[in-house]
Amino acid sequence: MANFGRYVATRILLAVPVFFGVSLIAFIIQKITPGDPVLTALGIEPNLTPAQLAAEREILGLNAPAYVQYLKFVERILQGNMGNSIFFNLPVSTLISQALPNTLILITAAMAIGIAAGVPLGTFSAFRNRGKIDGIVRVGSVFASSLPDFWVGLILALIFGYYLRLLPLAGFHNPQSIILPAVTLGIGVAGVITRVTRSTMMDVINLDYIRAAKARGMSQRIIMLKYALRNAILPVETVLGLQFGYLLTGAFFVEYIYAWPGLGRLTVDAITNLDFPLVQGSLLVVAVAYVLINLIVDVTYGYINPRIHLS
Repeated sequence: MANFGRYVATRILLAVPVFFGVSLIAFIIQKITPGDPVLTALGIEPNLTPAQLAAEREILGLNAPAYVQYLKFVERILQGNMGNSIFFNLPVSTLISQALPNTLILITAAMAIGIAAGVPLGTFSAFRNRGKIDGIVRVGSVFASSLPDFWVGLILALIFGYYLRLLPLAGFHNPQSIILPAVTLGIGVAGVITRVTRSTMMDVINLDYIRAAKARGMSQRIIMLKYALRNAILPVETVLGLQFGYLLTGAFFVEYIYAWPGLGRLTVDAITNLDFPLVQGSLLVVAVAYVLINLIVDVTYGYINPRIHLS
């Protein structure tokens, strides 16, 4: 138990420089991005005087040197304050807290689709090695995992939303609204999970204890579910954690295509409007979530496979 506590504490301490690095990179990128956030805050008006622009820069803290702006930003974060959005004129934490649950709902639905399709297909393909079905599954999984999410989103929206009019094209109004964006993200996840599941199952089914189970006359279903899949699931869990973290950023363009009111769409709008505090807050939330997801995956290793000990 002491080793477990030290392990978790070490991982949390290692996450601190990651957060500072993400905040610094976001700050630098925003500084070199063309445009003036003051014009975003005030609007494009021909009667704006230089004095008004200077006063607004003073209010936003943009007159201070870059390093001072960054230090003030870090100070606010340590105090639990992400600042105010320049474009929306609302606290950044409020905007993120409203958008993040919608993104988590979308990602969870996409992961459910990916798992429901990927694990059975990968397992079945491994037990039908070198057969026609195995070949189809392998080619299909590579194809699915290679498709850009934004392209898949546009094609699905065009077919099922515009031409067939079977599903809503945009927004989050009813349960049907989640189908198209979730399937768009879930296709790529299913392709990756299928490939990893097949690969790990191929390693497991060639081990001695699987051959012994076959020699005892056990059914293929029992061998597949009780022995092979249980021992092959650990690498799959790693991929699930990484895919969940990837979807936090991969969902950005998909949310924008389907006008999904999530963190991705909010961040894209913030970038478009040069809303520096909102962009920084969104990136930090994504970084924190990614680190926490990887920590949870590592910690659950010991529960899935008791032979693994954390040190």
